[in-house]
Amino acid sequence: MARLYHSSISGHGFAVAKAERSDSHNLRASCNLDLKDNTIPLLTKNNLLFVFGQQVSASDGDAHFKAVTARLKKEKSDYEKRLASNYSNDEKAELSHKRVETKKGINRFIKSSVGAEQVYWSSLYGKVGKSEIDPKNEIKTLQSLGKIKRFNDKVKRINQLGYYNGLIGDRSRNTSYTIFSKELLYKIPDDSKVNISPEHWQAMAKKIDSLIYPNFKTMYSVVHVDENPDNPHLHMRKSGLNIETGEFDIQDQVMANLAKQVKGYPFEGKKWADLSIDEVKKHGEIYQSFVFGAMNQFLNKLGYDTELVKKSAQEKARDFDLFKDSKRPISEREHNRQRKLKNENDLTEKSVSDLAIKKSILSTQNSSLERVNKRLNNENSLLEKTVRFMKEEAKSYLNRFMKMVKAYNQNESKELLFTIGETIGETHKTSPKLSQAFEDTAVDHQDTNRKKDAIRQQSIKVRPRI
Repeated sequence: MARLYHSSISGHGFAVAKAERSDSHNLRASCNLDLKDNTIPLLTKNNLLFVFGQQVSASDGDAHFKAVTARLKKEKSDYEKRLASNYSNDEKAELSHKRVETKKGINRFIKSSVGAEQVYWSSLYGKVGKSEIDPKNEIKTLQSLGKIKRFNDKVKRINQLGYYNGLIGDRSRNTSYTIFSKELLYKIPDDSKVNISPEHWQAMAKKIDSLIYPNFKTMYSVVHVDENPDNPHLHMRKSGLNIETGEFDIQDQVMANLAKQVKGYPFEGKKWADLSIDEVKKHGEIYQSFVFGAMNQFLNKLGYDTELVKKSAQEKARDFDLFKDSKRPISEREHNRQRKLKNENDLTEKSVSDLAIKKSILSTQNSSLERVNKRLNNENSLLEKTVRFMKEEAKSYLNRFMKMVKAYNQNESKELLFTIGETIGETHKTSPKLSQAFEDTAVDHQDTNRKKDAIRQQSIKVRPRI
């Protein structure tokens, strides 16, 4: 029996820099400062690397890193350009408010008219916000009804409707939580004494990829033999762009494809954003079980005399203790070449008495620690900047929401109610607890039970109750 470590790390919009650092390591780009201490450079040329589906030389790390990074940046940029034509949140709120006022005017026309004209205004009222409206055609229809009182005022209202067509199908420009890529890792710990060939690693990963990620391009897939030649492992970077839908919906597609492979998958037909925290955990367990099962089938067909099994509770607890300190130097982490070499050096160092050799070893270790500390300082600085930016974004987001809540309390418009519910639903995708807090706040700011109940009912429509 042997253990398998398989991770699936989502590359969100707010963490692009982190994904690039991982890619620089995986592709052996010279800008990655850890390579010297965690790899055997002379063996890098033996890494089995595919970039954009083609086998290439692993020695050209800088060129491959540049190409992959450029491709991912272009996909992200093209997507954001598509969204740029959408309204900003402030513009959307302002237009929505004006559309509410226009609908109020149309509603007054319904009440003050009779017969065919009343039917016309009722029909037009139902179209607002649901389908695009051509003011010229609508004016012609109104004129065909005969003599119309206050005709010029009514034409003015109809012309205003054309300005609101852009709100239909409009999506948020915020891509912070969009999954632009995903990194997959397949690794059997060194202490398992199982050596899978690079070619077999690639074949097995490609097979799983075809079952779970068929509509997403592989940026690169690399098997590293230059960290521990006796135990290769594989990294893969998937684009998050669905080649069929043109959307970054990789997490939804993972669920859909897993439902095809696993009988009784409990979340079939659901979206990733609809899952509760417990359901996300359950999905992860099912996904891991599928990967373990598929890997064991492949290993059996390829003639390997071993079985991959999940870690016990004791092993998971041990791993947590080893990895919970995010500032732990690379040399202290488990299952990597540097730790392996350190253990071997500890055994031989007892017999070494030459002071010059010991001094050289200490000097090398100090140099490595200085580079690690420099990297950690840079990452902490980036984290602080990110936190400040997200605080400002959250404050602005909350201010816009409170304006809508207060406006709804004043005029009780259905359009504002819909926008409030939409905001609560969007927030639920990233934080169910924060979404509930938004709902409670909106309810508390209403001065009648009817308005409070309306907000609660709208919240039920836009997100599942936990």
